[in-house]
Amino acid sequence: MQDRKPLVSVIMPSLNVVKYIDECIQSVLNQSLKEIEIICVDAGSTDGTYERLKEYETNDSRVRVILSDKRSYQVNLGIKESNAKYIGIVETDDYVDENMFDILYNRAEDNNLDFVKADFTFLYDFDGYYLYKPAKLFDENTNKFYNKVIQPLDCTYLYFHDFNVWKGIYNREFLIENDVMFNESAGASFQDIGFQQLLLYYAKRCMYIPEKLYYYRFGHMTNSSVSPKILQFVKQEFEHLLDNKLNGMTGRKIELIYQKMGLDLWSQYNVLIDLNGSGVKKEDVDQCYQWIKQKLFIALNNGIVKSIDMNQTTWKQITFLLDDKEAYTDKYLAMIQAKTDRIKSKLGKINVIWGCGVYGMEALNFCKKYGYDCIALIDNNSKLWGRKISGIEVKAPVDIINKKLDVKY
Repeated sequence: MQDRKPLVSVIMPSLNVVKYIDECIQSVLNQSLKEIEIICVDAGSTDGTYERLKEYETNDSRVRVILSDKRSYQVNLGIKESNAKYIGIVETDDYVDENMFDILYNRAEDNNLDFVKADFTFLYDFDGYYLYKPAKLFDENTNKFYNKVIQPLDCTYLYFHDFNVWKGIYNREFLIENDVMFNESAGASFQDIGFQQLLLYYAKRCMYIPEKLYYYRFGHMTNSSVSPKILQFVKQEFEHLLDNKLNGMTGRKIELIYQKMGLDLWSQYNVLIDLNGSGVKKEDVDQCYQWIKQKLFIALNNGIVKSIDMNQTTWKQITFLLDDKEAYTDKYLAMIQAKTDRIKSKLGKINVIWGCGVYGMEALNFCKKYGYDCIALIDNNSKLWGRKISGIEVKAPVDIINKKLDVKY
């Protein structure tokens, strides 16, 4: 290990991410804040990730590699093994800005914070062609909360919009004293729900800053995020919170956790509909739906939830789902079909996509999904001409337009 005690322990859980591991760990090793330790907790990779991490451990004393026998224990193990005052978490298919931990550390120290979080950037990876889209936590109505020391209850918006645990650092002593840990359930799925809600429940001093310091690889979806078991994972997390960690607790914070449970039921049920029955077991969905519905109804009827803080349009959708799941499903499917039909009506048998930005790539994916032929991508950026993206060449607009092809643009 390094001679000086590290200021930030960066925990990097990994499993079969050899394609991304170099970019990720080098972004952490190259931090302007040098007094860090990097705790790589691998859950038994079989693609060479573990061996690559061991090479980094050999070459840099700040890197420590630990082998975990289960995914759900990775971050908790890293926290327990850490030596620094603050904990950071970096997913090993993402990467970070070189100043991330320097900026966050100084904000935390200057303001005696339980945690501090930054904004981030979506990274869309289309076969090595990167597109970036900045993400902003606060909207025009909540911008005032940037760069201020707050308690979570000062801004109830956080309970419904802040759910990313990897874009900040956390005071280790605060985590240990309040037992703010990840639920060690089977697998490693949606445990950030419980961690985040415990964080908001116990924190007294926190801060959010507008700098975008983390690059989140959006195109590389984890198995759990599109799993037919996602509703089981959601139930598992709220069961852990309400029947275990916070059992018997009441008050505004608990009220907000119940509302968040309704929000997660609604959003993840929509994902299940989008999966179109692929691997989804109706009896499992029904069991989780009924458990969450019963919990919410009891909370509403017994005065545990006295008011609704989230967007009222969203809450109406949630109550519609709770009142009649089948009717809600039919309406949602009809909405998706109408949207799909509108897009299809704009396509021809042969298509050229104009623009290689995020929307252009989404259009390309739509064409591939529904069997529409796309013969070229065109873009005004000359640096892209001749490059292939997802097997399709990018051309100058004039190269296609002058040919007067019978295509849809």
